Amino acid sequence: MIKEEPLEKVKAARPAITVVGLGGAGCNIVTWISDKKLAGGRIIAANTEAAKENLAEIKEELKGTNLIFLVAGLGGGSGTGAMPVFARAG
Repeated sequence: MIKEEPLEKVKAARPAITVVGLGGAGCNIVTWISDKKLAGGRIIAANTEAAKENLAEIKEELKGTNLIFLVAGLGGGSGTGAMPVFARAG
């Protein structure tokens, strides 16, 4: 027998999704997502290696998010450097 209360909580839960594009490749992807008018979450583009210096701002932007998709090209540039900072902040 399935208890009704947990099942109702699952039905009522809505994920707060944020897609974060990091570096040149990540920003290109989130621009594409925005151009396609895909709905259902927030979109953030960050083309910088200064993620550590802006950690407080990153945490503020991600507040309330419970599912984060980090998108970056991992060629050794700004996306590669920023991805672990955003992953820890979320």
